[in-house]
Formats: sequence, structure tokens, C-alpha cells
Amino acid sequence: MEQNLLKASAVLLNQKAKFRCSVNGKPPIISDYTPPHGDGEGYTSLELMLLSLASCFASTVKFILTGPMKKTVSAINATAKGERRREHPTCFEKIELFLDINADCLRAEELENVINAAEESICPVYAMLRGNVEIVVKYKIKEKV
Repeated sequence: MEQNLLKASAVLLNQKAKFRCSVNGKPPIISDYTPPHGDGEGYTSLELMLLSLASCFASTVKFILTGPMKKTVSAINATAKGERRREHPTCFEKIELFLDINADCLRAEELENVINAAEESICPVYAMLRGNVEIVVKYKIKEKV
């Protein structure tokens, strides 16, 4: 059970909202908030959420393509755009996730099946957000050069 446990820490560095953050002793990152509540010297929590979704979803797609499907993938670039609510809590109302994939012999219907699998049962960050925010996944496939 201990191997499934993640321990995150956030240590306040100033009198505003700047924190040194780390998980399981890995190198720290700085989180902060926008002025005037913070100094804008680090990632905001919502920015980190978008990064987590983009990297988790892209790695899930990559593992399925190169593992069970035996596809050659030379690049995957993931971009996540989050639209925030105007009222508090200013969480995301909608997230658009765009995948730009370079792969040999990858058909759109194959990638759509992979995306569906990632959405339905494999990507843990997507699973945590599903039902709380609308997530739209779009993609572009390029042949490897």
C-alpha cells in the first residue's frame, strides 16, 4: 500500500501565496498566485492542473500506441486550454485538449479508439476531472518524417 501513496508538500516562502512544492522528495517547483494576492513568480494551481492533464493524457495515448498497437511515434505535443468561470470558485468550465501526433501509419479511427480508452478508463487525471468539467479532445496526425 505504501507504494501507492504520494506525499506532496507545499511550504510557504513569503507573506503572500508563494510556495515551494515537492512530491516524494523530487526536485521542487514554485507555485504562486497572480498579483495582488501573490507575486506571479510560479505556476498557479490551475496551471499545474492543466499541465497534469496534458502530460497524463499524452503519455497515456503514447503508451497505448507504442505498446499494444505497436505504432512508431516520433512526437506527441499536447496543449490544454482551460476556460475559467467568472464567479467563485473560478474553476474550469471547459478544457480543450489538443494532441499533435507524428506517427507512422496511424489512422484517425485508430487514434479515436485510443482517445476513447484514455477517457473512459486509463488516464487518471482525466478520470478525476470527468464529470466536473467539460473536456474536449481534438487532434492532428502527421506522418513521421
